[in-house]
Amino acid sequence: MSGRRYWVSSPPALLEGMEGEIDEADEEKLEAVGGALAELGFMEDRDNVQLVFKTRDLEQACEVARAARAAWAITDNPLDGDSVEITAQPECPRCGRLGRFRDPFCASCGVPMLPAEDIDPDTGAVRPRR
Repeated sequence: MSGRRYWVSSPPALLEGMEGEIDEADEEKLEAVGGALAELGFMEDRDNVQLVFKTRDLEQACEVARAARAAWAITDNPLDGDSVEITAQPECPRCGRLGRFRDPFCASCGVPMLPAEDIDPDTGAVRPRR
C-alpha cells in the first residue's frame, strides 16, 4: 500500500435530460452501467462532471477501473469505457501531505509536490501526466 491516493474516474451514466433521445434498450444499458458503478463504490464528484472512486491501494484502483470499463462495454459507445482513468494525487515527498491537483508546492512545508501521475489500469504502470 502506498501513501498516494488514487482517483479512478468514470463518465457518469446519465439519463437525466435524455428523454426521447435514447431508446428503451439504451436506457436499460445506462441504468445497468450506473448500478454497476454504484456497486463498485463510485460517487459523484463535487462538480457532478464525473464519478470518482478513491483508494490508497493501487491494485484496488486498477481492479475497480477494469471493472468499470467492463460495465461500460455493454453500451454502444466504447469511448465511455476508454474514459475510465486512474490518477495518483500529488503528494509531498517530505511530510506526506496530499495536495490538490493544481498545487505545485506543499501547503504545510513548501516543498515541491510529487506530481499527479496517470496510471494504466491494465498494467498498473505509472507515467507522468501530460
